[in-house]
Amino acid sequence: MNKKIFLLFLLLATFQYSHTQTLSPTVTPTNGGYYNAGGNSLSWTMGETYNTTLSGGNNMLTQGQQQPYIAPTSVISGTQSICAGAASGNITVALTGTPPWSITYSDGITPVTVSGIMASPYTFTVSPASTSTYSISAVNDANSSAQSGGNTGSAVVTVNTIPPSPAAILGNSAICGNTSSSFTVAAVAGATSYTWTLPTGWSGTSTIDTINTIVSTTGGIVTVTANNVCGISGVQTFTISVNNIPAQPTSISGVTQLCNNSPSIYYVTHDNTASSYTWLLPTSWTGSSTTDSITATAAATSGVISVTATNGCGTSNPSTLNVVGNAIPIVTVSAFGTVCHNLTTFTLSGGSPAGGTYGGTAVNSNLFDPSVAGLGNHFITYTVTNGACIRSDSATITVVNCTGINSISVNNNIDIYPNPTSNEFTISIGNAQTSLGNNQLIMEMVDVLGKQVIQSTLLDLSKDNKINIEQLNTGIYFVRLIDKDNNIVYSQKIIKQ
Repeated sequence: MNKKIFLLFLLLATFQYSHTQTLSPTVTPTNGGYYNAGGNSLSWTMGETYNTTLSGGNNMLTQGQQQPYIAPTSVISGTQSICAGAASGNITVALTGTPPWSITYSDGITPVTVSGIMASPYTFTVSPASTSTYSISAVNDANSSAQSGGNTGSAVVTVNTIPPSPAAILGNSAICGNTSSSFTVAAVAGATSYTWTLPTGWSGTSTIDTINTIVSTTGGIVTVTANNVCGISGVQTFTISVNNIPAQPTSISGVTQLCNNSPSIYYVTHDNTASSYTWLLPTSWTGSSTTDSITATAAATSGVISVTATNGCGTSNPSTLNVVGNAIPIVTVSAFGTVCHNLTTFTLSGGSPAGGTYGGTAVNSNLFDPSVAGLGNHFITYTVTNGACIRSDSATITVVNCTGINSISVNNNIDIYPNPTSNEFTISIGNAQTSLGNNQLIMEMVDVLGKQVIQSTLLDLSKDNKINIEQLNTGIYFVRLIDKDNNIVYSQKIIKQ
């Protein structure tokens, strides 16, 4: 009924009748309706007011109030994750209206009705085998049913499982020690984290599908598992071998003293981790090798031989050996000529370069004793050593019978110089004059065959006496000083240049 008409009717009735009556409000158990009495009719909907008409002749109207019923509502919630076969989920439904309630919920496939619910919120438990979404399809309370749109919300129950084992670990299986290296696996469905383990001595941490590591000097096994709230997957493994820079080579073996242009082998113990070797030689030495040994040809220089070992991971520290390359001496010795068998022991000379040693029959500490050697030809060897280089030369000395000529020990105070010489030499008696007195001496000069080539009398021993040999051929000669008693007081070899 139109409210304006109703109010007009009410106003007219009030002014027409003076008799009033008070009535208690009538509560109609419906949401709306129609009422007809005393020739008057009323209709209403839920929430509107209406008037009850009294039966009787006075047609007195009294206003009443409709008490509408509010339809129940529901809100479902409880989105969550559970583990398959190991847990259940709690779903909550918040209800309005007058208890008791009945609800119908569904996982999208199977509806379930629960009655006699006396309190809100209401909680029920579910254990789906797979991820499901729950909603309310119907709610009733003590007075009415939920209207369209009165049931809201949803609860998604995600069912998780333990992650599967990760796929193969990707990365280098052979790496160098003390370097960095990364390993990874394909993302595992359902995994929320990863657990990595590394070989002993390695460093690195990660909870994702990739790990960056610092490798030690030893290999081992890298492992990884995938994890979530439901558990830990099976283990995936990856075996790593570690190669290291070769160790410093062992001490170099080989001689340390060589002659110029002499070859020699140097070597170190083989290292199985080395793929090649690098050798360095002293200046002017020659030789090359990429193995654990080298044949080096020495020069007349000293220096260091060094070697390093190399592989794909780097080069070792070097091993070294100090070596000396010696020049080969050029040794010569001139023929000694002829000496008397009764000449006393004398020092051999004439070898070049200086500093060598003499050897042979009747030679001791570079001294030759004709009486021990005996008559005849004897080889005298002159040897010079320069480091590892030993060279020698030899010449003949002839011992002859000098009967009638006496011999005395060589007087070391007498000096003949220069020697070698080309034109002349000087005889200096010096302090020997004291032992010889002021006697005259005969100077006799013979060639290597014992043939006399010069003879001269030294009249004044207090002075130096010069002997001219310009007319002689180059070669070796022997100078003898003989006193008045026919004794040889001094003998020396002279080289004529």
